[in-house]
Order: sequence, then structure tokens, then C-alpha cells
Amino acid sequence: ILTRWNFIRWFYDVGRWDFRRDKLEPGDDYNECVAFEPANDAFGMMRWNMLELERLGWLERARLVNTVHDDLWFEVPESLVDEATREIWKVLERPCPNLTNSTGVFSCEVEAQLGMNMGKYLDMKSAREKDTLPNEGGMREIERGSVGV
Repeated sequence: ILTRWNFIRWFYDVGRWDFRRDKLEPGDDYNECVAFEPANDAFGMMRWNMLELERLGWLERARLVNTVHDDLWFEVPESLVDEATREIWKVLERPCPNLTNSTGVFSCEVEAQLGMNMGKYLDMKSAREKDTLPNEGGMREIERGSVGV
């Protein structure tokens, strides 16, 4: 399979002919083949966003420390917390021209969380609604929602 992101993956046993039933049956790689494109779309979008964050200098300025599944973890200097959240959020929520369908260009809602460590953090969406954003910096997670087309 060649994906819209120009990634290639080979599947060798997607289907096999069942001569007794006279029909095509799923092979050992069938489920992996079906799951590959949506997972690759999510990975491709994450990579596309990270390349833009790198181009804008945010991976270094906000100190990207880890990626976990579809999350980006930053150790943001206190003086940059508000600006980094706003600017990184913009990049992650922008429409992705590689992911289109009959309804248009796909974009993904993001969530941001703030805390002094990875164990305790504040949900930024509820904090903004309550207007209780803390003034302290620390570990900030920018998380994308699920991606599928």
C-alpha cells in the first residue's frame, strides 16, 4: 500500500482462496492491512504538524521532551506558557490538505493540559471556561484527538 503521505507498507497474506467454499477468505495480514491507512493518516498528520512546529521553532523554544501515542509533551519555560499554548494549538488544529473527503479538508480538535509534572496537570479547556489559568509554567501536554478518515 502506498499512502497519501507516500509511505509504503507491504502485506503478503491479505486474502487467500478457499477452494472448498469457492471464495476469497481473509488472510493473516487482512486486519493489519485494513487498519494501516487510518493509523498512517494519524501518524502522517502528526509528522506534518511536527515539521511545521520545527519550522516555526516551537519544538526547541517550548522544549519538546516526548511524544506518546498522539500526544506531544513539552517542558515549557514559565515565560512562554501562554504564547506556546496559543501558537502550538494553532498549528495542531489547522486543516490538513492531505486529508480530504467529500465534506472537505480534515482538521482535528486538540486539548491542552498544564501541570508541574506529568502526574498532575490541569485541563486547559475547563480552565479557560472558568478563567482560572495558573500563572506557573511546567509540563504541558498538547494532545490531538483521534484521527481517521
